[in-house]
Amino acid sequence: MPPPPGALRPGEDMKQLLRGFSLVPGQNRLSMRLVGRPHSPGMMRVLKQGGPPAIVEKQNNGEAIVLFSVDIGYITHFDVRRAVRDDGKRRNLHWKFTGGDVNITELKTTNAVGTAENPSRELNENGRRPSTFKAPPKYLLSMKDMHEARRFVREWHRRPLEVYRDHKGLGQESPAIVNAEVLW
Repeated sequence: MPPPPGALRPGEDMKQLLRGFSLVPGQNRLSMRLVGRPHSPGMMRVLKQGGPPAIVEKQNNGEAIVLFSVDIGYITHFDVRRAVRDDGKRRNLHWKFTGGDVNITELKTTNAVGTAENPSRELNENGRRPSTFKAPPKYLLSMKDMHEARRFVREWHRRPLEVYRDHKGLGQESPAIVNAEVLW
């Protein structure tokens, strides 16, 4: 069947174009089926949503998670929120989170004895109380999409974090260093 008039540009050869065209790579099998009309209700939903690529994108929610922690010291949910907001004001470009606002969730950590919030008070085999070391908290930040999450990590990873207040009367000589990584 010849192409309609105006479909080919001057100098294009139809046989050469057909030889170079492929729906799938040569090593794969092509599997196609004709979907007749009237379409089934399920097929109508797929078509209304924009086909399989659009459905996959919606299921992904465009959401990416960043794990945010510091190497030393103690930071609160408030400290993280304030630092991220102040950074957005400084850059005059706020970070894009799911839901529009800074979306932060604390990741509860445990130590070898019990939870960091409620360590066991029992004596160990040496007759000593186990360590009540509380690891620095980790936070999950829900970014709008993977590109925004990667930009956030590039900007924040290994960056000093100035804490705005003195926690429990303990001053720090050097600022905490942020560890930021994208979770897959």
